[in-house]
Amino acid sequence: MNIWIAFLRGVNVGGKNKLPMAELRAALETADFTNIQTYIQSGNIILQASPDIARAEIQTHIQHVLQNSFQIEAPVMV
Repeated sequence: MNIWIAFLRGVNVGGKNKLPMAELRAALETADFTNIQTYIQSGNIILQASPDIARAEIQTHIQHVLQNSFQIEAPVMV
């Protein structure tokens, strides 16, 4: 398993794009990520993914989780 760090831009800022971190962790677990940790309410995530998944694919998976689970469209950098 590879360890990745993801940064979500524009979540939990000024009352917009509210994203509870516990719910985000649960949603990412259903997307086959493991050992998910978040840093306060910032949208910074540490997670593990299968070694055969590329960075761009991880980024896309996280964006889909945000859109499908929370109706949030936010840039994701992995």
